[in-house]
Amino acid sequence: MFRSSRLLACLFAVIVLSCLHATPATATRQATKTAIFVDTDIGIDDAVAVGWLLNNRKVNLVGFTTVFGNASVENTTRNLLTLLDVANREELTVTIGAAAPLELPRYRAGVAIHGLDGFWFNQQPKDISTLPTDASAALIGAVQANPQLTILALGPLTNIARAVTLNPTAFADVRIVAVGGGTSGNTTPVAEFNAFLDPHALDVVLASPAQLELVTIDAFDQPTVDPEAFVAHLATEGGAVGQLLATILPPHFQAIAGDGIAGEATLPDAAAAVYAVQPGVGTGNSALVRVLTDGYGRGQTIIADTFSERVSLIGDPEEISVLAESAFIPGFDLNGAIFPAFTASARQRYCGQRSSGAHGHPPDRARTLPLNAARRGVVTPPLKTSCIASASLLPSIQTVRPSPMSYIVDILLTALRHTIADLGKQGGRQSVSIYDTAQVIRFSTDNEAPWPALEWLLTQQEADGGWGNPAVPRARDVPTLTAVLALHRHALRRSTREAIQAGVNFLRRQTQVWSGPLPEDLPAGIELIIPHLLEDPASQELGVFVPAYASLLALGKKRRAMIARIRLEPGTTPVHSWEAFGTIPTDPDRRSRQHGHSPSATAAWLRSASQNPQLHDVRTSVHSYLRSASAATGSDIPGLMPSNWPIDRFEQSFGLHALLLGDLLDHPGLQDVLQPQIAGLAAAMLPSGLGFSDYFVADGDDTAAAVAVLHACGHNVPISVLTRFQVDNYFVAWHQELQHSLSVTARAAHALTRQGFNVDESLHHLCKFQLPDGRWMTDKWHGS
Repeated sequence: MFRSSRLLACLFAVIVLSCLHATPATATRQATKTAIFVDTDIGIDDAVAVGWLLNNRKVNLVGFTTVFGNASVENTTRNLLTLLDVANREELTVTIGAAAPLELPRYRAGVAIHGLDGFWFNQQPKDISTLPTDASAALIGAVQANPQLTILALGPLTNIARAVTLNPTAFADVRIVAVGGGTSGNTTPVAEFNAFLDPHALDVVLASPAQLELVTIDAFDQPTVDPEAFVAHLATEGGAVGQLLATILPPHFQAIAGDGIAGEATLPDAAAAVYAVQPGVGTGNSALVRVLTDGYGRGQTIIADTFSERVSLIGDPEEISVLAESAFIPGFDLNGAIFPAFTASARQRYCGQRSSGAHGHPPDRARTLPLNAARRGVVTPPLKTSCIASASLLPSIQTVRPSPMSYIVDILLTALRHTIADLGKQGGRQSVSIYDTAQVIRFSTDNEAPWPALEWLLTQQEADGGWGNPAVPRARDVPTLTAVLALHRHALRRSTREAIQAGVNFLRRQTQVWSGPLPEDLPAGIELIIPHLLEDPASQELGVFVPAYASLLALGKKRRAMIARIRLEPGTTPVHSWEAFGTIPTDPDRRSRQHGHSPSATAAWLRSASQNPQLHDVRTSVHSYLRSASAATGSDIPGLMPSNWPIDRFEQSFGLHALLLGDLLDHPGLQDVLQPQIAGLAAAMLPSGLGFSDYFVADGDDTAAAVAVLHACGHNVPISVLTRFQVDNYFVAWHQELQHSLSVTARAAHALTRQGFNVDESLHHLCKFQLPDGRWMTDKWHGS
């Protein structure tokens, strides 16, 4: 489950090795079994936990749901089927669950330590096309059929969040043991892996009536296992499951070795499995838990102690070992001596020494700071929540520690250094665009439906039937109409047809948004895109109300006339919207093999060029661009696209501009990562200005940000580089714009002011657009 962490190794080594020796016959000796339903993003460490459960004589496995996390949900499902096949337990029900978080784009994680398939290429080629896909129904059904059920969640809580949202009553007081959260992080400095991948899901489950017990990252500050001895024992004495684990564990251990101490192995999910079956390994305290869902703190859990709710704290390793032996070794006398095969000497063979804490820090500093930072006086009603934390937590709660503020500053600086170093890498990163994803689906010449991307589109539909941010009403027509048309092409399911109709109904209600004159904050290119979409026969078939867009259609006619009079060049703004007017394929940008830095325009070009044999080789390289653009979203769902890419110079200029505004360009702790970025920005600046990539025409926005940064860093940039974007008393991004942006003028005025120029006229222009409440609400580039 974790990119890096420590584990309860003595507990884990004893119980896993013992249970891998179990046979089906021993499983019948236990009169009362714990009913467990497992929700998993199964990679390597999940496999060990699930393998242990499969061989545990005290466990009745009710079923499984899979979720994205260590790998895509398709891969986690195949990994689980592989393990069940090896264990000869294929009768167990498996349901495919969520492919992406509730609200955020899918963050690709786990490849470095789990391999591309999540199983270090030991996955069997399982057919998953016939498996059920309603994880919510599977969870709700399991809860209703098993009153004493425990749900063990080893991955992001997306499936469970959807289920408790659909039927909160069914989950009242249901015990959910979940791996997630803690007082530090293993994916970012403050966020644990599962909480980071889908913080909104954790937030939903925290607020649900379920009895949530969080096994936090703090639970794994314990002795660690010797990987070589452990793997050798699995291979020789663990049966078929042990041999599979012995195959997939070595590359996993090797990959995470850099995050720990040499000779240590980390498999924390096993602790949660143990706790789910044997709650006695924990003791009681109380906790109030909140999770941050966005920003730099995404996935951070804030944990405060309370009087009324339970927190489980892992106890002493020796005590836990005895509990494990008594609970899981066949034939062990609960009141008698320890089973001979697992004496103290045997434990010493598989367990390392107690570590001092995460990454070598003393446990009191590394683990407990947020607990002490938020103590009494919490006014929010306590949640039914438990956390499993390290035994080292208890004595350290009263320890005097460094200032919380200095610790937070260290965390933020570390995160900021990584962010600065990555600015512009691999063309930059950008979130998924509904519009471009839908357009690439529309223009695809592949007869096979891109179901993962279509499913993602459906998850983005808002409650009112539209797509796009409700806070920016005029920016919703384009993504909604495009999504409707893309879904209409593959409307095989009733639910898809219902979503389409809801989208059409939303568009009909949008009439009021477009009454009156067109504003200055029109979304870029909408005057070209809306007419193009309305020309699609499907729009007429679905009954999209064309008269509502009369003003946009007139503006689009004017824009098309302007485009017809100019020569289309690669890397220019008209080419960026080529999908809305282009028909005859010309060669794309020979330098970057794309059309206008736009996945939509590029996909449209591919469709128009599909019947031209002379462009066959070019089409191959253009397809490669779309794959790279999709990868830039950080999602491994095939077919998801950004709105434009590459954007490396945009990342550089705006990232460094943010540091300028925060007065951090001179910070001594950032210079080693800042200076290469500043030098790269200076080298990219041309007399014509700076574009959002080296292959796109310069614009006033990126140029203004870069000029301000370079001047602050002592670089002499001619002022003409910026003033060429001035029109009267305001500034433009590009000279052929029909509406200008206030933010471009504000950024240019700021850059000029820093160099001592008078910008009173530009400031007066900005003030004319300020609302009485102090806000500016009309900007084409920035909905915020």
